[in-house]
Amino acid sequence: MFKRLDLHELHTPIALIAFLFTLAVFATAMVRALKLHRDSADQLASLPLDDGPEGARPGPDAPNPSRNDHHE
Repeated sequence: MFKRLDLHELHTPIALIAFLFTLAVFATAMVRALKLHRDSADQLASLPLDDGPEGARPGPDAPNPSRNDHHE
């Protein structure tokens, strides 16, 4: 049954579908980024980066340099 199926005919439509899917994802990301409000963008830009090892999260007792509630 599959001997009669010519797979070379499927290369172009599959490539076109993959390209259109990639274009749709990219266009969606661009539209969402352009519609993002300035205050939301500033808030996201000020988020701290993770400096710790992969997958490690600081515990609740870890010092937080952004807080000024040190009890000495």
